[in-house]
Amino acid sequence: MKRLPTMRQLCAFNLLAVTAPALMLLCGLDWYCVLTGGSLSALVLFGLWMLRRRCGGSGLADMTLFGWGKRTGAVLLAVQIALAVLLLNAVVSGVAGAFPDVQTKPFTPLVLLAVCSWSCGQGKDAVLRACGVLFLFLCVLLACVFLFALPDAHPSRLLLPGQNNHPEALAVLLLPCYGLFLIEEETEKRIPGGWLCLSALVPTVASALCAAVPGSRGSFYQMAKSVELLSVAQRIEPLVSMAFVIGFFGAVCLLGLSVGQMCAALGGNANRSSAAACLAAIPGALAPLPIPSAVYAAALAVAALLAAVSLLRCRKRSIDKNLAL
Repeated sequence: MKRLPTMRQLCAFNLLAVTAPALMLLCGLDWYCVLTGGSLSALVLFGLWMLRRRCGGSGLADMTLFGWGKRTGAVLLAVQIALAVLLLNAVVSGVAGAFPDVQTKPFTPLVLLAVCSWSCGQGKDAVLRACGVLFLFLCVLLACVFLFALPDAHPSRLLLPGQNNHPEALAVLLLPCYGLFLIEEETEKRIPGGWLCLSALVPTVASALCAAVPGSRGSFYQMAKSVELLSVAQRIEPLVSMAFVIGFFGAVCLLGLSVGQMCAALGGNANRSSAAACLAAIPGALAPLPIPSAVYAAALAVAALLAAVSLLRCRKRSIDKNLAL
């Protein structure tokens, strides 16, 4: 008998996927802005999860087809697939930022894409099990960095303005909305409120530490470089690089698997489509696409909006169908 993924595995996978992009993009913002944006994103994801639970059924892709009809639903899924591929290119282009002191592009992004493509080709369940183990490593790595950085933190610096003027980067916290495509009805036991709170708190704590530690210059990696342990300069930034690579693996796999589920609803092969979606991000691995960051933020917002509208439509059609009976 096939063992379905648990809700805990899905939530850990979503948190793993959003951590690295969030830490790389949000640490230069004011910590209270990150807290506000994270709280709003958690509320949005909570609302989507509630809608998904009330709709029942199978996957979000199938719900989209049911709610809108096959023709309109297929068009909306095609839009979601295009948005996911666009975001994949954006995520992969940031992988080299895990090693800012050395030139690793395009080697590191291409290797990560190859690993993610092979992993997604093994199926959703295999990726979820692997990311469950990686999530534990990520927790240990981040806990070490946070603990080492605390003695060097100056609380008075928390009042200084941030060094990042791109608040649209907060949209990255909506990335777990693609996890809705991976949920199966049998795994929905309760709403993961605690996990959603963690998705808002982890970037907030990291942003606050970057503001409080001198020399961080709004970068989580630079904050790790400036940390001293036992009054002796230590190189703990490799821990950050490792955490980033693990997190980016989760982000690429999340988007790739969601594309696979949408393609499966349209009649394709889920595993092959997931692997192909990862390979479609090769242009982003070679060079950043000439697209403003606001476009990527809009893509995440549109993806969340389409998911919400599709769920509402599915809920309405389910109610109408029950009334007709």
